[in-house]
Amino acid sequence: MRSTKILPLKRRRAGNTNYKRRLKLLKSKKFRVVIRKSNNYITLQLVNFDMENFKEISATHEFILVEGAGGLLAPLSRDFLILDLIKLLQLPSLIVSRADLGTINHTLLTLRCLQTEKLPVAGIVINNLSPAKSLAAKTNPEIIAKLTKVPIWGILPYQNEIRSDKSIEKTVIKLIKEHLDLTPLFNLAKNKQKIIE
Repeated sequence: MRSTKILPLKRRRAGNTNYKRRLKLLKSKKFRVVIRKSNNYITLQLVNFDMENFKEISATHEFILVEGAGGLLAPLSRDFLILDLIKLLQLPSLIVSRADLGTINHTLLTLRCLQTEKLPVAGIVINNLSPAKSLAAKTNPEIIAKLTKVPIWGILPYQNEIRSDKSIEKTVIKLIKEHLDLTPLFNLAKNKQKIIE
């Protein structure tokens, strides 16, 4: 069994954490989002944050991807929804919709909610969650494209299993390269300054 005291010391020796800066951020009581990835989990921590810190972080990266699993109205805390996070960060949204029956309604409701809040929408990705290709799964992408006038980045095929080991990165990159048009993403990265200013 590993001692909990060993990990912070190991991180300090390896230089993985700037504890002086971290303490300063904690004492500042500014709202921020911290995401940590381990071999088994991805942890999201909502802490005080301000837009200046976000601009500083985003200035050092080509683009920032914030996953909003569960939908716009999924809660991150008792009184803070995914939609609130999107409004706070003012990042363009990429809607990921399943391909099956009911997705037209879900996708249009999500899009309408974002548009009502005057939030930018970068596009839509259709994700096949089932190996069976129903009539709805075959026709929904085209119908969504016609009804929304929002770019469909692509349609991801069903994946039987994606293991959470080092092969996941190669699998996901291959899927993205083969099935998604990333032109809108590259355009967003080029126009990043316009988005966050």
